Amino acid sequence: MLNYRLGTVNEKHWGFKPDFVPALPCTSLPAEILAWFDAMRPGYWPPLEVFEIAKQCPCFLVADGYRGSPTEYIEWRITPNLIERHLMFSLKKRTEEVSHCVKNANAEKSRVDTTFTRRMQVFNFLL
Repeated sequence: MLNYRLGTVNEKHWGFKPDFVPALPCTSLPAEILAWFDAMRPGYWPPLEVFEIAKQCPCFLVADGYRGSPTEYIEWRITPNLIERHLMFSLKKRTEEVSHCVKNANAEKSRVDTTFTRRMQVFNFLL
C-alpha cells in the first residue's frame, strides 16, 4: 500500500512513476568490482579522494532473469549503482571546472588577439 501511494504521489507531482527494485546488499565488494578498482586509471581519473570514497560505496544483487529462461529465478546481476552515481557527480564537477578553464582561456586568447592586432596596426602605420 505504501509503494502504491508513493507511486501515485510521484507520478502526479513529478510526471513519472517510481520503479521499486528489490535488491540485496553485498556484504563486501565482489571480485568483478574490485578488479575495476585495481585497474589502471588513465588520465588519473577519478581523483584519489573520489576513488577512495567510491570504494566505500556498497553494491547490490538484483534479480535479473531473462523472461522465459528455465533459470529465470536464479539469474542475478551485480549493480554498483551507488559507485556509478558517486563517480558521475564527481565527473560533473570536473567537467564544470574544465569548462570554466576553457572559457577563461578563450577570453584571454581573445584579449591577447585584440592587443596583438592593435599593436600590428600601429607598427604598420609607422612603416
